[in-house]
Amino acid sequence: MKLYSGIIELKTGWFVRLPCPMTMMEMARYRFDPITIAAGAAVVGMGMSAYATLEEGKQTDELSKISQRQYEAEAKAAEQAGQYESREKRKEAQRAKATQIAQMSANGGLLTGSNLLILAETAKNYEDDALVIARNYKVEATRLRNRGAIIRYQGQVAKRNSRIRAFTGVMTGIGSMGLKGS
Repeated sequence: MKLYSGIIELKTGWFVRLPCPMTMMEMARYRFDPITIAAGAAVVGMGMSAYATLEEGKQTDELSKISQRQYEAEAKAAEQAGQYESREKRKEAQRAKATQIAQMSANGGLLTGSNLLILAETAKNYEDDALVIARNYKVEATRLRNRGAIIRYQGQVAKRNSRIRAFTGVMTGIGSMGLKGS
């Protein structure tokens, strides 16, 4: 019985490396024919394609988590900026009130009647401005959080779709191999 080892030529142009010395019958059992090799390559290709599709979905999902965290940080920064600017507007109101009281006192006026109404109106205007500033920044923070939530949802959908695409690709490959074999 002759043993074959190393690289053998199955037919013209088809070479195979044997894992160990084998007889002709043992080689037949391994079925080193082009159809089996092509089918094996197709299965490996389907597996690699499915894996790549799944990894793409995972990466998209991870990027969406990172983006959502970034938008959340920007939203917090916007809220803090709104609080700071509102506080500054209220301080400005206090300074304006003190200036008005000093001017009224210098002119000999009392804090009654129309002078008191002017002070109250000025205070109201400054407080309205502070509230508008705070609200605008709160709206911006909400917009940023919503954008982050949308991106996160898109990542989750991409991950789910990658699973579906991977499964569909494997099933399509198996189906097309079955059709070629018949």
